Formats: sequence, structure tokens, C-alpha cells
Amino acid sequence: MALVDEVKKRFSTQHLTNLTNPQAEEQTGIDNDRLLTACEDVEYWIEVKCGVVYDNTDKRQRAIAIMGVQELLRIYTGQTPAEEATSIWLGWLNALAKVTGRDRMLPVTTSRLQPSIDPGTPPIPEFDRRRLVDLTPDAPGEGEPYTSP
Repeated sequence: MALVDEVKKRFSTQHLTNLTNPQAEEQTGIDNDRLLTACEDVEYWIEVKCGVVYDNTDKRQRAIAIMGVQELLRIYTGQTPAEEATSIWLGWLNALAKVTGRDRMLPVTTSRLQPSIDPGTPPIPEFDRRRLVDLTPDAPGEGEPYTSP
């Protein structure tokens, strides 16, 4: 099921009509072009902010996307100040990004050791270089005999 169908399933026709046509009181139906544009934009935002392609089967993405469509429609039609709606929407996207696309911890250290910078040498801390000259990196694989360098 596409995102636009999920949005239509969750919100009433009257609510979507008000969101997509706020200035046209005589309008009695949903502006499908505006709704589809908002859905596509939400999918792009998820891809940009979270680093993953929108997947409608992921409940977390779907929940954030449905609310995002509502927020973007409010922005597009001038019903909500853009800064307010954008900050809410970006907060949801950042929370989603933590558990979907960018759920990796960045490597950090407080060590004072520096790896060697000589090309072609194993990474040995500079102050230990003379003590570790005979270090043999890349241990033999399972079942392979050890051969001295």
C-alpha cells in the first residue's frame, strides 16, 4: 500500500479536504495532486535525513511519514507557520534517524596513541615502534600453518 493510501486510511475525508483545500470553501473533495506531492516530499525527506529509502512496511517510518504528510500540507497551505511545523517534523525525523538509518555509534576514543603514518607498515603506536618491530599482523587463517616472516 502506498503512503497516500495509508494517509487516506488514517484521516477522514473532511480532514484531508480541509488540509488540501483550506482556501476553497466550496471544494468538497480532496486535492489529490497536493496530497500526492506531500507524500512524495515526505518520502524524500526520510531518505535525506535518515539515509534510508522509505519503506511502507516499516511501522516506524510509516507512522512518522503519515504525521509528516499532515505537517507538510499545513505548511503548503499556510495553515501553520513554517518554522513551527518544520521544527516538529525535523524532531520526528531525527528520532526516526536514530533507530533506522543512522543507528551506528561513531567511533571515538580518548586515547593519546597515534597510529603510524608510514605507508606499508602495520599501524604501531609511534612510541612502541622499536619494541614491536617483530609484530606480525594478519594472523594465519583457520587450518593454515604459521610461518615466520
